[in-house]
Amino acid sequence: MIAHCVNKKLDVVLDDAVGYLSSLKNGSLRGIISCHVIEHFTPPSLLTFLRLCVQKLAPGGKLVLETPNPCSFFALSMFYRDFTHQQPVHPEMLKLALQKLGMKQVEISKLSPVPEELCLKSVDEPIMNENVTKLNDLMFGYLDYAALAEKPLV
Repeated sequence: MIAHCVNKKLDVVLDDAVGYLSSLKNGSLRGIISCHVIEHFTPPSLLTFLRLCVQKLAPGGKLVLETPNPCSFFALSMFYRDFTHQQPVHPEMLKLALQKLGMKQVEISKLSPVPEELCLKSVDEPIMNENVTKLNDLMFGYLDYAALAEKPLV
C-alpha cells in the first residue's frame, strides 16, 4: 500500500497509530478516522491511542472509530477468525471512555446489517414475533458500529 500511495504521489508514512500520533503537534488534526483498528489494541494501548486522538484533535475536530459489534452474537462469532484481534470493544465502554477523555456529542452508529435471509423469520402470532425480534436483535444485530465524537471548541 505504501508503494501504491507513493506511485499516486500521495503523502504517506509507514508507522503504527500510536507512534504516528505521538509525533504530531497537539491540536493539529481536524479529524481522525480509524476503521477496524481499535480491536487490535490491548486495553492499555487502546487507552493510549484514545488519549492521543483527543490530544491531537483541534477544537471542533471529529473522531470516527469503527469496530466489530460485540453486542451481536453473529458478529462476535466471527471476531476471533482474525487472531490478531485482541478483544472486542463494547460500544458503551468506548462511548464512556471518549466522554471521560473530554469528547462531546459522542454517538454510536450501527453499521453493516446481517443479511435478512440469515435472520429468524416472523410468524403470524404477535407474541412470537416480539420474541423473534428480540432474538434477531441479540443474535443477528449489526456486525459493526462506529463511535462518532467531537472535541469541544473550548
